[in-house]
Amino acid sequence: MGDPWFKTQEMRAERDRTVKISCNEVCIKADSYIAKEIKYQTALLHHIFNRLNEISLSEEKGNISFTNYLISMVGQEKAKEILSMTQQEKENRLIIITGRQGPTGKSALKRILRKHGYWVLEPCECVEVVLNKELQQPIPDFTCLVD
Repeated sequence: MGDPWFKTQEMRAERDRTVKISCNEVCIKADSYIAKEIKYQTALLHHIFNRLNEISLSEEKGNISFTNYLISMVGQEKAKEILSMTQQEKENRLIIITGRQGPTGKSALKRILRKHGYWVLEPCECVEVVLNKELQQPIPDFTCLVD
């Protein structure tokens, strides 16, 4: 059946010309598509390894820092936004955690954020109401007319 990653004879030939394995060393021809892909994947792996190394250093104490956990779950920008919230914002600004169904860490993230004083819900804890129909005659302070 052959290698599923290299479907055509031409792709397999390019692979064979590109990668030479000898004594656990990989020599790559620099101008090939495969070499560029390998370099990209290697850089990505180095980045992931470095992040895991940073996290594991803090885990040597037995714990992962809240900041590192948050960055690993939601990314640098969203973590920065959450971490910069004031105490009043933590109590009054709702964070809703969404994502695909399944074990993605939503509930654990919710518990940890709550532990740190944030107001957090998952969609299963909410009732969603969507109002799309525009009011024909809006009343400025309708709340005083409703019991």
